[in-house]
Amino acid sequence: MARNYVYLGIIYRQKGDMDQSIEFHRKALAIYEKTLGTRHPDVSDVYNGLGVTYFSKGEYDRAIEFLEKSHAIRLETLGAEHPKTISSYGNLGIIYVQNGAYDQAIENFEKSLDLLSNSLGVDHHDLAGSYNNLGIAHFKKGEYEQAIIHNEKALSLWMKAFGSDYIHLTLAYENLGDIYLAQNKYDNARMNYEKAYDIALVKLGSDHPETIKFAAQRTKTENLMAGMD
Repeated sequence: MARNYVYLGIIYRQKGDMDQSIEFHRKALAIYEKTLGTRHPDVSDVYNGLGVTYFSKGEYDRAIEFLEKSHAIRLETLGAEHPKTISSYGNLGIIYVQNGAYDQAIENFEKSLDLLSNSLGVDHHDLAGSYNNLGIAHFKKGEYEQAIIHNEKALSLWMKAFGSDYIHLTLAYENLGDIYLAQNKYDNARMNYEKAYDIALVKLGSDHPETIKFAAQRTKTENLMAGMD
């Protein structure tokens, strides 16, 4: 029954009904805590689900509360190098960015990156997401050079593993565009938005929201460059 409640919680979250998702996750939590105790890995999964749902709802403090509970149980019962524990570091980092706690975000992303490097090797493509997230956190903190280094590392790993038209490359290209735009380096910003647009156009089509967004970002930088002239 608890597992079915978890599945229902996930489905309702995907449907955008966060309150129903929370209700079903809490029903699952009550059963698991009664039958398995409060420190079981299945309990941590429900806490994680609640954290993700509160994040989707925009309630970041509640999201952090449940994700930290989930992470503590995973660290205790599964160990630091378990994939779910590593994932917890990444999830916490993402929410800390949204909450403006950039130092805590960087700390969690770096921990995730260190653990992934130890288990997969320093050049594995699964590290690219952590580098990309680190780039975002440093950018939000105003540390542009560090942000560029991490986003370029993400680009390198994704490109080496999947080729120059891999859709996730648009994430790093957009981040680099944003960084250069913040520095008033309009030509570099336009170039990165252009690369993101070219990939999205092929992979997603001209009518996809991401393609349209990249086109608008490219046009914005071109207008800024024209204004400088």
